[in-house]
Amino acid sequence: FVTLTTTPQLVDQVTFQVTVPDNGEGATVKGFEIGYRQSFENWLPGALGGFGVQASYNYTDSNAEYRNAVANVSFGLEGLSKNSYSVVGFYEKYGITARVAYTYRDNFLQVASGRNGEPEYFDAYGQLDVSLSYDVSSNFTVFADAINVNNAKEFIYSVSEDRTKEYRMTGRRVSAGVRVRF
Repeated sequence: FVTLTTTPQLVDQVTFQVTVPDNGEGATVKGFEIGYRQSFENWLPGALGGFGVQASYNYTDSNAEYRNAVANVSFGLEGLSKNSYSVVGFYEKYGITARVAYTYRDNFLQVASGRNGEPEYFDAYGQLDVSLSYDVSSNFTVFADAINVNNAKEFIYSVSEDRTKEYRMTGRRVSAGVRVRF
């Protein structure tokens, strides 16, 4: 596996902390994923038949050996949450496509040996997204997307949650447009 390693490097008599990709020593990963998708097309009459739901859950247990990591500490694989899930409600009928999706993931190790050689973690994160489109014709679609509707914040910390490294407020993002097929 590939990991990020931060090491001091001397450039023109000034020492910089430089983070570069590095080969990991070895890792184990175990887990499972379960998913379900159900359209209500055969259960509900007329326009209501376009509704449906989709859900998935992932469980992952990992253990990895890192160079330059704090001694006698076991880490999970970088970027991998133990638990994550998504729940989606959708509508697809008469040229209308609508989706409301919530995705969540547990906190996870972002980098085993970050700034000052300490592990850095990305806090648990859940985000709500909405999309809507309408096929005006077979070649012309109008759409609108809203990302991070719940205005979720991203929080990165070192060693423990009281040692904040980054706090990101990316905000809600809305876009709209047209798609033309030639």
